[in-house]
Amino acid sequence: MQLDRAAKLTAAGRDAEATAIVALVLQTSRENPVALHLLGLLHVRGGRDKQAIDCLERAAASAPGHHAVARDLSRAWLRHADRFFADGKDDEARAAQVRSIQADPLHAKVREAVEADNAGDAQRAEGRYREILKGNPDHVHALAGLANVAIDRNAPDDAERLLQRAMAVTPNMSPVHRALARLAMSRSQYVEAEAAALRATELNPDQADCWTTLGTVRAWGLKQVDAAAAFRRALAIRPDAARVHLSLGHALKTLGDTAGSIQAYRAAIAAAPTLGEAWWSLADLKTYRFSDAEVEAMQRTLAGHLSGRNRAAVQFALGKAEEDRGDVDRAFEHYRQGNELRRRDASFRVDRFERQCQRLREAFPAGRAPTVAPSGSSRGVPEGGVPTPLAKEAPAGRVPTPAASGPGVSEGGVPTPLAKKVPEGGV
Repeated sequence: MQLDRAAKLTAAGRDAEATAIVALVLQTSRENPVALHLLGLLHVRGGRDKQAIDCLERAAASAPGHHAVARDLSRAWLRHADRFFADGKDDEARAAQVRSIQADPLHAKVREAVEADNAGDAQRAEGRYREILKGNPDHVHALAGLANVAIDRNAPDDAERLLQRAMAVTPNMSPVHRALARLAMSRSQYVEAEAAALRATELNPDQADCWTTLGTVRAWGLKQVDAAAAFRRALAIRPDAARVHLSLGHALKTLGDTAGSIQAYRAAIAAAPTLGEAWWSLADLKTYRFSDAEVEAMQRTLAGHLSGRNRAAVQFALGKAEEDRGDVDRAFEHYRQGNELRRRDASFRVDRFERQCQRLREAFPAGRAPTVAPSGSSRGVPEGGVPTPLAKEAPAGRVPTPAASGPGVSEGGVPTPLAKKVPEGGV
């Protein structure tokens, strides 16, 4: 009865009276989880983070598995992290963010959503994120994750609204800034994209995905030296990140460092032999010649389980290997199978292509020739910003050439999505 009255007083904004009642209850029932929960919320509202966390942790210990208590404890740690960031205590702030994640009762579902997104199952990922937001409408990771799904579906306005909600909860979570960078890229806003990516690295310099995002943004802005440096920072944290090795290879290729790009592409293959784009990137160097062992490795890869896009890329690479050996018939057959797979998976949309063309017309008005920005400049257009058509079937006696690849470009010339996957703190 007393706690019901205290809750009503809290709802009416009469915090001092509510606090007095709760204090009386705790004198006779020191670990009462309901009283501790309510007192914790009163401390939160009063800006007393340490006292709030103490009460909420005691409530969580007395009522393990209680969703609302765990949710509010997670929020309290997040507020505490924001105060640390405001005071310039970045290490303490990041530690508090990790504690927020550990207390989060929905974190397991976040991981499920991230894994679904990593596997390319956007529908399942979206469903998980929406489920999380039903339990906690202010869940920052779910808001950022759902924004990434919206960006992938070419719904930037939806993504912007979600990210505004996330920023209103806390401006200090790197997944939100990574998503903001992707959103800016989707709108051809390079300066904004780089600023958001840089902020992500400032907030969490020990997370590889933050540096991967920065590298991808800078590669897109034609700042390849800076991009390569960012990718190397990411690889120092996560040496087995195959796609980061791949991105580094693309940047080095653009800089004319063929030996460096070969080393990076080989590292990508060593980390993920089924990453078809890495095999094709070696072939696309034009001067690279596959060894017998590499040809056998590609054949073994084809015999295993591969996605359509990876399988197509390996087919193209084997076609190039056979072409270099002078076996035109076998080369043509590999190219044919690769093109068949690409046609089956093609997602070309006229409306998206028209929007890309319109952005190019706006960036380069009539009479103004495009210029390539040197490293360190903020000008430039997305490399591979216009989708490359499928490789054409060649007439008899000629070998077809598969679609080109390049920095920031996935198999077939479609821009590769930015890194977006890992929850803050890597937990």
